[in-house]
Amino acid sequence: MLPLQEKEFAVSTPDGKTIYGILTQSPIDTRKLLILSHGLTGCMDEHMHMEAKRFFSNNGYDVVRFNYYGPQDDARKMEETTLALHAQDLNQICDHFRPNYDKLFIAGHSYGGLTLVVANPLATALSFWDSSFTPFKGFMEKEAKKLDGTPFYTIGWGTSVLMGAAMYDEALEMDSKADALAKKITTPSQVILAGDQSENPVRMALYEALACPRQLEEIDRADHCFTHGDTLYTLFKRTLSWFEQF
Repeated sequence: MLPLQEKEFAVSTPDGKTIYGILTQSPIDTRKLLILSHGLTGCMDEHMHMEAKRFFSNNGYDVVRFNYYGPQDDARKMEETTLALHAQDLNQICDHFRPNYDKLFIAGHSYGGLTLVVANPLATALSFWDSSFTPFKGFMEKEAKKLDGTPFYTIGWGTSVLMGAAMYDEALEMDSKADALAKKITTPSQVILAGDQSENPVRMALYEALACPRQLEEIDRADHCFTHGDTLYTLFKRTLSWFEQF
């Protein structure tokens, strides 16, 4: 691997918040950018995103990672944000970097993939990494626990975080809206499924709802976060192969 250069950045939002992130510059001179969209309760420093920056930067892409919520005083907080705000922030990040590149690609994992559906960003191509889509009513009713006497819910897998009522209510409405939102996407889109999720009865729903040029991939033995064996690097290789078509 060649040495990487990184630059921190901060982008102000119209409602007075700040989006914080890091641009990893490829050691190869490039006019291609990949933006990574993390999932619910996630962050830009998760293992899959740290490995993605190394893989794609060494294959000729600058890589942007950013947080939908963070520890800085003026960053959004998990309990006050919504999917709609995620989509707004994603599009603002795209607008911020787009003038510097000829091609802009986006990969969204889990809820970060659903963010792409809502945002419908202007891009060269998209890749959905075992993306969330539907049904959310059942998911939220199972996973989100109301905190008595507060407007908040807790959600998490071993470590709980706060989620506001606005995000909870928004998710309950998504089942009736998701298909129509996906059909608006015209950007070529790749849907990558985790093989271990094969019993999920709606795992094909996003791919089936898309009306744009599309590709379906499934990675055997992969779990939702692609931690099994070398499945993470299979994910990257198939994503790269898709992006390189454009």
